[in-house]
Amino acid sequence: AHFQETKVIFTYQGNVCESNVFNDYSPDYYLKKPFLHSETIKIIDNIETKKNEDEVIVKNQYSFVDEHGIIYLKFGKGFLLIDPLEVVYIRSAKRGCELTKRNGENQFLKYKISFLENIFKDFNFFRITKSVIINLEYLFMISRKSKRCFLKNCDNEYIFQLTSRNVMAINKLPFIKVG
Repeated sequence: AHFQETKVIFTYQGNVCESNVFNDYSPDYYLKKPFLHSETIKIIDNIETKKNEDEVIVKNQYSFVDEHGIIYLKFGKGFLLIDPLEVVYIRSAKRGCELTKRNGENQFLKYKISFLENIFKDFNFFRITKSVIINLEYLFMISRKSKRCFLKNCDNEYIFQLTSRNVMAINKLPFIKVG
């Protein structure tokens, strides 16, 4: 990933100097004269917060989530960008997992399902079996009688078998009622 250096630029009151500085450097933070001590402290706190966030990203070099909710997964020499809203479900596959997108495309990832579960859990995903994680946004129906859950998007419907334990676990979610 590419991380920009944080820049603090003290500018003059006029706009002559600002326009060139902003066009040339695109600073993350700046102070315009005259400025208050509290403004300086606020910028230093923001820089410190950004530094700490960058350190967390660097420590976990396999994945991170940006401020727009896009997931970055290490993929070859770069990163694969994944919009969680586009993912219908994730299924274990030989030597990794297969991610199924809303448009029906499948993406193979060389990650264990437990690793992906930790990343996607904050995006309304739920692990229904040892080998399947579903996006609850696409959950259409759960049948207690047949112990199946149905996912649906515009073009496709997916059916997964559940255990009694998983039916009860899903039913405990605050926004789902099992029929």
